[in-house]
Amino acid sequence: MNISEVKMIQYSKSEEVFNIKLLQSGTETSIGLKSKTFSIAMRKSAHTSLVKMHNHTTLLVIYPSSGLFTFNDLSNKIIEKIFKYIRKGEKMNKMSSRIHTLDYLRGFALLGIILVNVVGINFINAEIAKTHIEGIYASFLLIFIESKFFSIFSILFGVGFYIFMDRATYKAQNKYALYFRRLIVLFIFGVLHSFLQPGEALKFYAIAGVILLIFLHLKKEINLILGLLLLVAAIVLDAKLLETMPYFILGLAIGQYGLIYQFNTNLRKWIIAWSVFLVLTILSVSLLMMYYAPPNYILAENMGLHGEQFVQKKMFFDHLVTMTSPFISCFYMLTIIIVVQNDIGAKLLAPLKYYGRMALTNYIFQTLFIIVFVKVFFNGSVSMLN
Repeated sequence: MNISEVKMIQYSKSEEVFNIKLLQSGTETSIGLKSKTFSIAMRKSAHTSLVKMHNHTTLLVIYPSSGLFTFNDLSNKIIEKIFKYIRKGEKMNKMSSRIHTLDYLRGFALLGIILVNVVGINFINAEIAKTHIEGIYASFLLIFIESKFFSIFSILFGVGFYIFMDRATYKAQNKYALYFRRLIVLFIFGVLHSFLQPGEALKFYAIAGVILLIFLHLKKEINLILGLLLLVAAIVLDAKLLETMPYFILGLAIGQYGLIYQFNTNLRKWIIAWSVFLVLTILSVSLLMMYYAPPNYILAENMGLHGEQFVQKKMFFDHLVTMTSPFISCFYMLTIIIVVQNDIGAKLLAPLKYYGRMALTNYIFQTLFIIVFVKVFFNGSVSMLN
């Protein structure tokens, strides 16, 4: 349909369906607002605006190649309805294809979680690190890996929650029933997985997922503020178990702000954000190096730290790790987002995308792989460096 050929527009309302008739030269096209046809027809609009002249309201839909498309003398109620469908059509056009950047991020998070889980599954902890090299590796995990990748995974859970509920609403599905079904499946997998992985997180994700429903219909600004305040509270209280919920809420807010549909646009803004968190990450790592404390008493003795002196230094260092984790996590995420916008970067990191598409399956498969691998190649016993 060539919009520029439209000569007249008529509209009528019957049985809650708003019909638009486009009268062209010798032809007539009818579009129902509740039909997908209208959404599809309006998806390519570059800009929409309202113009009020005296007592009449005109909706302008500006097409890049076809000029203006106007709806004249419409009531505000009808205008709002048209806008609703235009926005929905444009958003669903963006959502019609999978958001690949999220797959890259999920795959990246899963790979980081492997490094943490291989330690937990084999009951290895930093307390038994005996050599200087083992101590360095344990500290590396603490500073750059632990909590960072689970934070990313938690944010992505909140983003996924928003996308799931939004798509279910658009498709007129019972979103709550579908969502609870997913949470039940997630909880069951979590319980089963806990027999293999002592630090299992899925069942806690399922429980937190129920609480997340409370925030679904809150304004994006409120969710952003609440998420940040709860995260700060969890950090100040040094309550790592309470950090999951704030990240869920922040992920939901990211979805509400529409940032997930802007990964391929505004590259300059993404780079600015990345630069800010690069500086924050450098400052964070510098502080951690300045106040570094070894992971256990054995290595502390070698550094000349004894008794209460080591305990106080270790407590402060661990708290500093918790405080700086959000900055490093955001830096990781922004790095992936920017790199995959480049064709070469996207191809190089393509394995992450495919790995992240089946996040739950691969999360559980990782555990099985670690157990079998250690059993076969290390006779069931590994050290920190193995």
